[in-house]
Amino acid sequence: MICGWRAGLAAAAAVREESAGIAPRALADYGRWWKETYIEKCPHDAYLMNFALPYVLDTEEDLNFLFSLIKEPLAPCWNPYGAIGLIGGLMQKLAPEIQARQPGLLQKLGRMQLPMTEVLARATRACGPEGELQ
Repeated sequence: MICGWRAGLAAAAAVREESAGIAPRALADYGRWWKETYIEKCPHDAYLMNFALPYVLDTEEDLNFLFSLIKEPLAPCWNPYGAIGLIGGLMQKLAPEIQARQPGLLQKLGRMQLPMTEVLARATRACGPEGELQ
């Protein structure tokens, strides 16, 4: 919501800048703010890794087990980049229990440390014209 609000302010300021005949910089300032606030604090690969979880935990049983371990809600977070730290911290906290009860699941989660291109390689190959998920 804050991003949209700030973008709206930037667009309105850019219109006023143009009307006043000055070089518009409000949109560039917004872009710089967004990059500093979100992108520079979290590499895009780390952010996109959140979407890779279904390719790492690839069975319903794995997901059900993992989520059954979560007993308390996570802290509220409006920043999708900040959520990565919350989820990562939770997984670290749960690691001993996962290791004790389902060590194979912890090995699967360990794949999240690999480069995203490697984690998603199978899905990427399936996106080609000749590829199919097996």
